[in-house]
Amino acid sequence: MSKLKQEIEEHFSLLTLVVNEIESECSNLIQTILYAKQNSLHPFIITPQQLIIELIKTLPHLKNSISYPLPLVQNNAYKYFNLISIKYYLSSERIVFVISIPLVSQENYFLIPLPVKNSNQNAHVFILPSINYLVLSENRNMYSTFKDLTHCKPLESNKLICENNEPIFLSNSRQICEIMLLTNPKEIPKNCDVRITNSINEIWHKLSNNSSWIYITPKEIDVTLSCNNYPLTNFLLNNVGIITLKENCKLYTSSIIISSDPTV
Repeated sequence: MSKLKQEIEEHFSLLTLVVNEIESECSNLIQTILYAKQNSLHPFIITPQQLIIELIKTLPHLKNSISYPLPLVQNNAYKYFNLISIKYYLSSERIVFVISIPLVSQENYFLIPLPVKNSNQNAHVFILPSINYLVLSENRNMYSTFKDLTHCKPLESNKLICENNEPIFLSNSRQICEIMLLTNPKEIPKNCDVRITNSINEIWHKLSNNSSWIYITPKEIDVTLSCNNYPLTNFLLNNVGIITLKENCKLYTSSIIISSDPTV
């Protein structure tokens, strides 16, 4: 009788172990699906370290003109987790997860903020941009245009990786105003939409560089700079320029207040 009891207890222990494992698997699967709905990759599918190992295996199959956006080293594993897109579907009673990682061309593209404004005496002349964002190859031979950055993901500091849904144009064949301006013309190209205004408020636009701002002023303005542990500084700004604030600084004019980026 004691032997039978022992066997029953062993079977119950084994059954409990199996049930716990199934429960854990189901819990992980549910969490994985919830992560996938948020376009996040759960390590239950693949760990960051395993992802890098698997990506390295694919390198011989890539064309020469494309590459992965970051070096395939373990330090970049979590950055790749932020770049991926994930989908899932049911097939033959199996849940299939599809992991997509963007590939990039070997051309380097730099984002150029628009518009650019010029002042002339009391009137201000500016060029109304025909596009919101311009991406230009490093040798300026090719370009593309973006309406917005909603299809971009942060890659590294001050860098974005973008899915390009627009054609890539040859600069010499399709010379839009913005491209012609970058060739240092002696006069404003005729295909630019030039506007004139006699009165504008001062304009401040934050650049991607930390705590840097581009400004446009209709006239000379008084500026006060306040930084922690330093006395107030007063100076004048006029026309167009870029100003960079040091840590823990604020800049005041008669109409705006801007601050340096917070640091940890």
